Amino acid sequence: MAPKRGQKGIFAMALVLALGLAMTSWLARNTLSQSSQTLREQKTAAALTTAKAALIGWSVSNASKPGTLPCTDTTNSGSASTSGTNCTAYIGRLPWKQLGTGDLRDGDDECLWYALSPIFRNTMNVSGSNSRVNFPLNGNTQGTITLKDKNGNVLASKLAAVILAPGAPRSGQARTSTATTCGGNVTASNYLESLNGINNATGNYDAVTGALTFVVSVPTTSFNDNLIAISAEDIYGPLRKRIALELMGTSNPTYGLLWYYNKNHVYPWAANASYVQQSGSTSQYIPYGDLNFAVSALNVWLVNNQWLPLVTYSVGSDFQPGTTFPQQCGTGCLSVRGAQTQASIRVGGGSVVWTTRVCATNTLVKQCPLP
Repeated sequence: MAPKRGQKGIFAMALVLALGLAMTSWLARNTLSQSSQTLREQKTAAALTTAKAALIGWSVSNASKPGTLPCTDTTNSGSASTSGTNCTAYIGRLPWKQLGTGDLRDGDDECLWYALSPIFRNTMNVSGSNSRVNFPLNGNTQGTITLKDKNGNVLASKLAAVILAPGAPRSGQARTSTATTCGGNVTASNYLESLNGINNATGNYDAVTGALTFVVSVPTTSFNDNLIAISAEDIYGPLRKRIALELMGTSNPTYGLLWYYNKNHVYPWAANASYVQQSGSTSQYIPYGDLNFAVSALNVWLVNNQWLPLVTYSVGSDFQPGTTFPQQCGTGCLSVRGAQTQASIRVGGGSVVWTTRVCATNTLVKQCPLP
């Protein structure tokens, strides 16, 4: 017997309802999957960004070797692994204990990996050199890391470091858990993949030149490394400012230009290429030997890494040797970034210069528009 018209309507409604429920279920699963993927990507991006900021901060604030980077962790301990004046390896896990960040993890709950140019390693000698990859390390020094896309096109070069998020394991990668905080192991190929002849697990490392190459691409079934780069300029930008402030001195200086002014009530003449004051010279090199830098932790580092040739010092005529204390800024003061100042320091390197005003104040000298 054929179903009645009413029954046909019920069947049709049931079919529509079933299809609607199926579609709703599919959309929910798909939305949930997309949402989960977005959250993983956001967590990975946040971890990489945090690690980059921490490495730059660590480098710039280093007490005696500013501009250097910590070695990689090759023992899964969270601490840098060293071998004499070299790193144990230039690709390894991020040394998060040194950075004070905790065990940063990507969206798949994997701890981060990290690679640095050998010339930037913190294990280098402060006072000696033995090869091209040791010295100098200053604003003219470039990194040795190149970043390419999947087609071999160069995306960035002369990088100081890269930080890598390994993502979920791909075929053949064994990440056996251990008792360490991060778990897993220290075999880079179990975390980082190859693409178009570039192996992120080795960086195609050249031990002679210190060159490393890494590849970045959208995720595939066989590749899902995510990374962020640190250029040399990422470090040198804030480092130039620190060096300028070091050369100027602190609020209670024991060295630097402010120390010199408080002692002599004038600023020194500018110096020649040997950093010796030249009478009447108002703008050239800084007279480093007259600034009591022997008490500074940076003394040997600044000299040996050739930062001083990158520094230009200028003094206004109102505060030169022979002027009468107390001086006040008048027509003979310098103008730096639209404000008067007694003296100035410019720290260069590459194509970038950082300029700071140098001003001393006391009960008699009051006009000092500091930055």
